[in-house]
Amino acid sequence: MIIETIISTMSKEKKPQTSPFGIKKKNKLVLISPYLPSTTHTNMLENKFASISYTDNASIFVECIIKNQNFLMKKCTSIEAYYVKDSLRHDEVKVINYIKDDERPTFECEIIHSENHGSFLGINRARNALIEACILATRINLLPQKKILSELEYLENAILKTSGKIEQVSWNKLKKFIDKKIKKNEFNN
Repeated sequence: MIIETIISTMSKEKKPQTSPFGIKKKNKLVLISPYLPSTTHTNMLENKFASISYTDNASIFVECIIKNQNFLMKKCTSIEAYYVKDSLRHDEVKVINYIKDDERPTFECEIIHSENHGSFLGINRARNALIEACILATRINLLPQKKILSELEYLENAILKTSGKIEQVSWNKLKKFIDKKIKKNEFNN
């Protein structure tokens, strides 16, 4: 199973980097498999640590995608990294094994520290739709434009029927970002 999270890493120069990321858990390991090239990959290869934030606030995923990281971060307890302040939980992980791959290598990590920060209050379709739209936004160069637009149209139903103001604002930001990226992609093809 893939769990959608926010991963934070640090560069050699101590610059934090935050990305939405689907992780896997296997027994007591966390598997992080970034596509290449990737800043997350470079940072984890150099520093061997990351923080994983678990949040039900889909607007944080949107802010990461549109490169407007307008959310608060807090310093981790046991590693030099940050976690999303508005997370329900965060794990601090250490790389214990690296599996090479030309397209998508895997970092096997052990959890060295965890903290709970909030309670999960339930599932909301609009938030799930935002996560799916974020994934589509990262696939514009990989998927046919018709498929992306069709799936966005379907996802918009959940936004219209079940969202609050925060989700509506995030949806509008993400749609604008996707439209701009599609137009740019059309121009480059």
